Amino acid sequence: MFPQAWAADLAPKKGDISDPFTMSTRRLLKLAARRYRVEIRPITTLLEGADEDKTSSYSLAAVYSLADLDRALVLQAPGLILEAEALDQVLAYSTSTELAVIDENKDLGLSGEEILLIRPARDAFAALRASEMANATADMTADIRFFNHILPSPLVLNLETDKESHHQLVRSISALRHVEHGFDPKEWLRTTSYLRFSDDKLPRGPEFDSPWDDKRAARPKNRDADWIWTDLYGRFAQERVEVCGLDLDIWRGS
Repeated sequence: MFPQAWAADLAPKKGDISDPFTMSTRRLLKLAARRYRVEIRPITTLLEGADEDKTSSYSLAAVYSLADLDRALVLQAPGLILEAEALDQVLAYSTSTELAVIDENKDLGLSGEEILLIRPARDAFAALRASEMANATADMTADIRFFNHILPSPLVLNLETDKESHHQLVRSISALRHVEHGFDPKEWLRTTSYLRFSDDKLPRGPEFDSPWDDKRAARPKNRDADWIWTDLYGRFAQERVEVCGLDLDIWRGS
């Protein structure tokens, strides 16, 4: 989804200077749609008249406006899809409801909102827009609290899709610091559908090239877990370059 204002073909007025960033973004979106078979959808701000240039003017509630879709599976970024089949099954066969979340598991570093199953509907979108609580935010967790106030209580999906194989819909990369003796890295990767980069030791996320001391402190002690941890951060950086042409940002904090 992208702001509808980016797609507006406005005739420039005398003296106007076109925004080079918007132009390059539009080219990137068109390229991604063709190369990766991505369907892109323009969305409006949650509140009418809100500043279209501010990220905070947009909300996850926009998913509910896509009423031509039967269901939408929302994955909280940043992350990597490691195995899509289980995600496809959730999207296709789970109970139809306005909102479903996975069951919370703090032991795995998850909040319960990493994966959302949404049934778009115009009446639900209208209710969200009309609510006095419509304080649009780019924070997914805040959006969920907002949804829960307006919509029926969400259905809770089981995190573990297959108890025999220990396959899980989502795992946090921080869980690699807590693996036990006999850890099998190939099995861990095979049984993970979505890898979420939620890591309290690297809170700036995988988009930033963190200082070496921070990365060293965050690495798992288990050698095999450390190999996966390093590989996954590297894979994210490589896919970021391949998909959108962006190298890691340099952290310039104090």
